[in-house]
Amino acid sequence: MPRNKSKATARDEGVAGREAEPPSAIPAGRQLDRTPPPRHTSAKAARTSQECEFPLKDKIKSERLSLLSPYLDCAERRSVRRSSATSATAKMWEADNDTFVQGMEGYEWTAADLEFVNLVRKKTQLQQIQKQLAELEQTLKAEGLKRDKSVATRESTRGELLKMPSSDQLLQLSRDVLSRHHNSSELENLDPKSLLGRTKLEDVRRAITEEAAHVAELDGKVANAQKLRDQEELSLKELEKRVLVVKVILFSSAWFHGTSEQINKWFILQILS
Repeated sequence: MPRNKSKATARDEGVAGREAEPPSAIPAGRQLDRTPPPRHTSAKAARTSQECEFPLKDKIKSERLSLLSPYLDCAERRSVRRSSATSATAKMWEADNDTFVQGMEGYEWTAADLEFVNLVRKKTQLQQIQKQLAELEQTLKAEGLKRDKSVATRESTRGELLKMPSSDQLLQLSRDVLSRHHNSSELENLDPKSLLGRTKLEDVRRAITEEAAHVAELDGKVANAQKLRDQEELSLKELEKRVLVVKVILFSSAWFHGTSEQINKWFILQILS
């Protein structure tokens, strides 16, 4: 019973302590021990690191270059074969291998690392080539559309030109228009440019109106002539009917009142007529 009481008392004290803390306080918890920083570095170690830094880097770099020489030669041959590579691709191929392992001093390259670097470079070059190909396809498509549009415009213009009259026809039309209100002798000595220059829009419209009136008049005359012709054909048919009736009457009278000689004469006259 006292043990339970002590546990309850401790729990209440913990709750009271937490309530007494300000709201911005960070609750205390279990923390891991941190690695303490070095107190000091010796001057001898500093001098040794400064003396060995540059020779060590030169040695590592020479070893890396000796390992990368086959891949670099292959890359140079490929760059010579493909002169159309972009500047971005060229920079990627010429990049130092140390860019792949920045911050890893003293790292020694392995065959797997070199294979990975070569694979990354090939992948980058492939992406650049695919991008160039997409741009070329887009440009080719745009040029094809322009070409089709130009061909359609050319065919349309050619059709319109075929509908237009030739220069000789235009000159003849100009002479016909101007000859309605000018003397023919004045127009004969004019060159084509002057002849076309004297042809005004008002003269053309007036000539069209006069020509339309003349055509309407001719249409009226043709209609009247056709009407007269129809009437003449009707009259001719009526006359033929009357002649046929007269012939029948004459034949009947000759048949009843004449002899065989008169009938034969009448048939001969009908054949000859």
